[in-house]
Amino acid sequence: MLLSVAVWSGATDATRDLFDLISAMIALPVVAYSGQPFFQNAWRALRVKRLNMDVPISLAIILAAAMSLFETLQGGAHAYFDAALCSRFSCSLVATWITARAVLRAQPRRN
Repeated sequence: MLLSVAVWSGATDATRDLFDLISAMIALPVVAYSGQPFFQNAWRALRVKRLNMDVPISLAIILAAAMSLFETLQGGAHAYFDAALCSRFSCSLVATWITARAVLRAQPRRN
């Protein structure tokens, strides 16, 4: 998100394009690597013709990254690499919290 500051501050033309390209070089590998659990679960669900929560999450992450890359390569004004990464981080945070809560509830209580 730090690289998006150049865009937020009003940078235009070559400066904006350069920062968008740097953001793309950082964000796309991170999205591809950190999104693997969501992508794998979504793919498994789609293979058996089912939908689960990972399908729309994966779709949103892929579309945000793909549209941002398209806009960057076309010299467009809008790139949302930070949004793709933030949505991925938020989903991971919530999934971790839900898993930890379920594990704690499943443990027997000690008196």
